[in-house]
Amino acid sequence: MLMLCSAATAATPWRYRAAGSDAPARAEVVNEAGDRLSIWREGERVRAEFVAATLAELGPTACPTFQVDQRQPLYYFPLGEGCSLSAHGARFELLDIPGRRFPSAVLYGLMNGSRVAFRFVTRDGAYHESRFALTQSKRALLRALGRDLDVQPPDD
Repeated sequence: MLMLCSAATAATPWRYRAAGSDAPARAEVVNEAGDRLSIWREGERVRAEFVAATLAELGPTACPTFQVDQRQPLYYFPLGEGCSLSAHGARFELLDIPGRRFPSAVLYGLMNGSRVAFRFVTRDGAYHESRFALTQSKRALLRALGRDLDVQPPDD
């Protein structure tokens, strides 16, 4: 049975979290439902983690999709190929940073868009959508990923 659960939007703006002994510096936002989206850099790789606060576990066979401002593209990472799942979340390998200035649809959208929506199915088959406002995301992302980055929109 496919159920559409209500979507939550972000309650707070993005914030920067300094590196700790067990975690790199990151940009992070939590929405009204308690879902969390974090983005950080490990070497030249940019990673993201989406954690659902729902009591139900994520379905074990498909990674969540996400989309910025209902525009194309819809981002999909196959399980095991840029995405891994845990009981309540997913980790994504978003991109490798090729240099200081580079085009990136996903990173440019996250820095300059209005909102990002994650869509996922839980183990019980229910469909969920979780929304995050992108308020102050550019500032938080540049602090976490590198202030000297110049992310450009992709050439169409």
